[in-house]
Amino acid sequence: MPVDMIAGAYREIKPNLKKHAVVTDMGSVKKAVVDGIQRFDGCESFIGSHPMVGSERTGVKNMRPFLYAGGTCVITPRPGKEKNRLIVEAFWRALGMKTVTMTPQAHDAAVSLISHFPHLNGFALIKTAEPVIRSKKGVIGPGFRDATRIAASSGEIWSAITLLNKKEVVKNIRAFTGELKKLEGYIIKNDRASLMKYMNRAAGLRKTM
Repeated sequence: MPVDMIAGAYREIKPNLKKHAVVTDMGSVKKAVVDGIQRFDGCESFIGSHPMVGSERTGVKNMRPFLYAGGTCVITPRPGKEKNRLIVEAFWRALGMKTVTMTPQAHDAAVSLISHFPHLNGFALIKTAEPVIRSKKGVIGPGFRDATRIAASSGEIWSAITLLNKKEVVKNIRAFTGELKKLEGYIIKNDRASLMKYMNRAAGLRKTM
C-alpha cells in the first residue's frame, strides 16, 4: 500500500476496531502518516512502525519467510502511549527484530538519507546509463547491477514516499549535488591527490558500517 493511503485506510477500519486494539503500519514515511491519523482521532489506537528490511520486489510471490529476523524496526510513538508502544515493540521482537524508538521527524530525516534518496539516485543512474542499457552490448557488470538494484522498485510506491518526505529528500539531493560538484572540480583540475583523499575517506566510512 502506498504511504499516502495509510491514514485513509486507518480511518476506514477504525469504526470496526475493538476498544483496546492497537494498530501499526510499515510505511517508509512517518510524520505525514502520523499527522494524518492525529487529525482524525489523536492517534488513539495507532503507533507508527517502519521495519528496515525488504527489497525492490513486491507482491506475495516475493515473500521471504525470515525477512524480518535480525533486522531493525523503527517505532514512532506519540507521547503518552507507552502501553501501546510496548505492545508494538513486542510484536516486532517476536518476529526477530531489534527495535529503535524515534520521533516521526527524526525518522523521516534519517531514512531520507539512507533509503529514500538512494532510491532516487538509483533511478537517476539507470536513466543516465539508458543508452548503454538499450544497446545490449553485454558490458554491464555486477557493480552496476548492485548500485542500481533498488531502481527496479515500484514507481507507485516510491513516488508517494518521495512526495510525502519531499523537504528532506530535496535537501539531500542538494547535498549530493554538492558532493558531485567537488568530484567534478577535482577531475577538471587533474587533482589526483584530492580525488584520492576523497575516495579513501569515503571508503573508510563505508567500512565502518
